[in-house]
Order: sequence, then structure tokens, then C-alpha cells
Amino acid sequence: MQKLTYINLLHQSITFGGEPPYILEHVKGLGKPPVNISTTRGAYQHGDTPRRILMEPRFVDLTFHIRGENRADLYQKRVELMDLLSFERAFDGKRQGRLFYENDYGRWWLHAVPEGPDPEKRVMDWMLSSKLSFRCANPYWNDDKSIKMLALSMSAGGFSFPFSFPIQFGDRRFSGVAFNNGQAATPLHITIFGSGEMPVLVNNSTGAQLTVSQPIPGGSRLIIDTDPETLSVVMRDANGYEAPAHGYLTLDSPLSSFVLRRGENDIEYKPNQPSAQSRVELQWSERMEGV
Repeated sequence: MQKLTYINLLHQSITFGGEPPYILEHVKGLGKPPVNISTTRGAYQHGDTPRRILMEPRFVDLTFHIRGENRADLYQKRVELMDLLSFERAFDGKRQGRLFYENDYGRWWLHAVPEGPDPEKRVMDWMLSSKLSFRCANPYWNDDKSIKMLALSMSAGGFSFPFSFPIQFGDRRFSGVAFNNGQAATPLHITIFGSGEMPVLVNNSTGAQLTVSQPIPGGSRLIIDTDPETLSVVMRDANGYEAPAHGYLTLDSPLSSFVLRRGENDIEYKPNQPSAQSRVELQWSERMEGV
């Protein structure tokens, strides 16, 4: 079983699968995307020396059939398809629609903008054959099975009964291990719960760190998204109001470089004035180069 579902910015969806009205025949572009390999070559050197490998945008290409009860219904289904796949509902200058791919093993998604379709031929009075392409600027598939989370708080550095000596009643550092079992590094959605402190968040496995330069008010949350597609820093107050807050991070905080590498990541949270309310939550989904 294979099917693809596209959801536009109005949350309207269309599925290409094994059932009418949009029957999937063939799909390409699910595996590893094309890459651009930058190389140098010295005098008299055999071959060359790779310097950098960059992934190109992914294109997911569909061959499918539109099936109707009769000719009028067939053309109505085609108009409905064109409307749902319109560019205005696929991209608004910032947000993009999403394309989901599902098979018997799992389900993954990526942001996508449709190109086409252009129905090619009619088979009798009840079916049209067509092709459609989705342009995916970010080529990584996101695992849709679950969102992983790591929470670090003062409670992690406390103690419980019964206990044995020596007792550690508190610690100025909180740490934990985040596992990334995907095929590539993955960005993070970070929520720092305000308690009047100026913390530092460090990934000791990569060396990257985010430094907060202003106290986060109690009851507020500093929300950081390190995904280059949706890069943002906002402050959400106790009433749910959000405002841009890039100024809360130091200029040397590598926002888009603060990611989880493949495998284990040693994450450390260092508040300058730790309290019982000190807490940070990290969320991520694993990324795949091909599915």
C-alpha cells in the first residue's frame, strides 16, 4: 500500500492512492535527493578532492488517474483538483503546504508546493490520466510517527527517599541525553520556561550553545525554532500573547546550527540563578534522506 496526501494552507486535503477519484499509478522522488558536490583538483592530481556536499531540492513526481461517474463528474473532479492545488493555497510567502507519504512501514511528511497538474488524455468518458510534481525546498522527510521530547528541570537534580550519603541537594547544571535515530541532523523546537533567569543551553556533542542575554519573566516562555525553514524566536506571555524576541539571544548564538546530530547528544541547561521553576523542553522529529 502506497498513498500520498497533500494538505494546503487552508487545511484542505487530497489523497492519491488505490481508490477513486484520484488513483495513484506511480511515484518517483522518494529516495535520496540529488546532490551538488563541490570539489577541487590540484595540478597532476588524479581524481579530485570533495569539499562540500549540498542536497538539491526534492521533486516528488506522481502519475495518477482522475476517475468520475461520467464525463461531467470527471471534469468537475478535475476543477476541484486544480482549486485545491492552487499556488495561493500552497504558499503565502512564508508557510507552505505539506505532502505526506505513507506505506506499510510508516508515514513521513515534508513541505511542498505543487507544480501542475496538466491532464494528458481522457480514457473513454470516465477517466483522465495526469502527472503532477511537488517541489520540496527542504529535501528531508520528517518522521510522522511521533514527536520526541527531552525535558530538563530542577527536579532532575533533586533526591528521593530512601537515600544514601553523600546527598546532592541541588546542582547548577541540568543535563540529559537526546537520541536522534534519523538519517541526518535534526533541528529543535525549544521552550524555556521563564523564572527571571538568563540560562545557557549547550549541546556538548556538537559544541553549539544558545545564550539568553535578558531575564525571561516568570510566567512567560521563550520559544525557539532552529529549523531554517521556520527559524524564529518568540516570547509568549502568561496570556498567550506572542511577540518577536530575537533580542533575547546573544548575537553569537548559532540559531540554525543548534541541532541534534545523529545518535546521542549530551544536552546541558545552565541557568544563572537556578530555581524550582527552572525548566526547558526540547522537541524534535527524526529526519530521513530517503524512505
